[in-house]
Amino acid sequence: MTVPWLQLVFDYQEAIIIIIALIIIVVIFIKNRPSEEPHPITIEADEVSFRIFNAKSNTSDCFNWDDIHEIIIQTTDDGPSYEDFYYHLKFIDCNISIPSEANGMGVFNDYLLELDNFNLQMFIEAIGSTDDKSFLCYQKA
Repeated sequence: MTVPWLQLVFDYQEAIIIIIALIIIVVIFIKNRPSEEPHPITIEADEVSFRIFNAKSNTSDCFNWDDIHEIIIQTTDDGPSYEDFYYHLKFIDCNISIPSEANGMGVFNDYLLELDNFNLQMFIEAIGSTDDKSFLCYQKA
């Protein structure tokens, strides 16, 4: 025999458990969402060179497109909450890494794609990757 008021109490307990579970899910989502702060790295590019500004260290460096010897794109399985796509550029005297989330990457990519011998097919493959993988997109001839 079921007592109606007893059934009502159990319904409230189930509702409270569901509400608590939803609150926990929302808190976890908010905690893990990407930061809304602007990226500390900004790229400015033209047909001759590109400049990298780092707001955290208050530094900037300028590089000529003609001095690049190799470009490797590194993808990770960390996305989309974390940066998961990096450009590794090799020069004679240094190597640099640029996160794909840096400000100004659209213009940077426009000039990058214009490099002689740039492997567009490999670049497209890298863009679609969600694995830990390296893609050799450019080697100086």
